[in-house]
This record gives sequence, structure tokens and C-alpha cells, in this order.
Amino acid sequence: MRFFLPLLFCGSLLAESLWTVNTAKVKPGMYAYALRYYQAAWLPARQEALRRGVIGSFRLLEAKSEHAKEAEFVLITEYASEQQFADREKNFESIFAAMGRTGPVMIDGKGRAEIFASLGGLEDYREVGPKGK
Repeated sequence: MRFFLPLLFCGSLLAESLWTVNTAKVKPGMYAYALRYYQAAWLPARQEALRRGVIGSFRLLEAKSEHAKEAEFVLITEYASEQQFADREKNFESIFAAMGRTGPVMIDGKGRAEIFASLGGLEDYREVGPKGK
């Protein structure tokens, strides 16, 4: 499942935030493992990135569909500036190193291939403002 946000480039309306959006479909029977995987792998890295001020925010959403046979998660990371976005790879490498992560995350001996049916490509979006609450 892809989510498309309208991308309008209107100079003065352009907001600062940039977003990365990734999707992950969970294999049947692996929902609990998938949640644990993201709690062990994705969440701590994003919390540390937020603490360091290298991201603006993050979200982990579950896509709900009556017709879906598999659970699907949507992972969203906001970068509050062009610089945060440009430095994202370097910043997360530093975070993973500080966390001592040297290889893939395993949950009870299961890795990504055993837990997820598919991992969607990373999509980048630019917020075109104005922000609403």
C-alpha cells in the first residue's frame, strides 16, 4: 500500500519539513513478532534521534483494511529541515553504532525475512504547508 501526498512546489508556501514513509506487510501469524521487531529495532533509534535533535518527529501507524489478509505498518519519520534530511544516513549510522547494533535485529531467532511478507520502498515527501492541528 502506497500513500501519496500531494506535492505542490509553490515557493513561498513551502514548509520546512521533509518526511520519509516506509510500509511493511506482516506475514500471517507474525503480528506480535512484527510489533516486537519495531519496538526493538525502529523505535529506540527514532527515540534517540529525537533526543539528539536530528529528526523532528516519528510515527508508527497500522494500516487498517477489512480486506487485508496481512497487517501492514506505515513508518514515518519527519525531518524538520533540509540539513536534518541531508544528514539522516550519517546520523542514524552514529545512533546504531552508539546502540551497539552491528547486525540484523532478531526476535526469538526470527529476522525480517521470517516476520515480514514485504518491506515497501522508502518514499520521501516534502511538506507544502501550512500546518494544521
